[in-house]
Amino acid sequence: MPLSSLFLVAVVAVATLLPRLPAAVRLDAACDGTAIADLGRPGQPCLGGGLLGHGTCPRLMVQDEVGETFELNIRCYDNADSSKKAASGTNGTCYVAHQKRCVQSVPGYEACGGCRGSTVCRRFSYDKFASGGFITTHRESYCINPSDQKDRELHFLGQLVHLVFEHTSTNSR
Repeated sequence: MPLSSLFLVAVVAVATLLPRLPAAVRLDAACDGTAIADLGRPGQPCLGGGLLGHGTCPRLMVQDEVGETFELNIRCYDNADSSKKAASGTNGTCYVAHQKRCVQSVPGYEACGGCRGSTVCRRFSYDKFASGGFITTHRESYCINPSDQKDRELHFLGQLVHLVFEHTSTNSR
């Protein structure tokens, strides 16, 4: 069997084994931490455990402020300390993980991104070096620790990121 055919068979096999993601939705709910269970938004109850601490939190495709669709990285966090993952089999709450993309359900309100404890959903503009000497400009939100300078400079995205501008919010809830 040619290598290209083996690759196609492997891709089809993996695709059938992965759980299906719900259709892309936009997070427009109030930012009080409540969840709408059928959409799997941050704030819904979960049981801890599983690969990377996702527990029983759903996989969810969302749209950001400019219409780009991406998978929201939701994990199960401890109810007593929402900055720590829930232990296997214990009750917790689904939140977006630290240093992962988020969406402000109320634009301009950093507390409205469904981020885990000790983090906020901050909007950034940044440039990134691409192949061929090109530079691409990005406008995305991430769950960051606002007192961590490396988070605020998006170090977790790698060395190709530069000219980072934070869109900080003076609004709070």
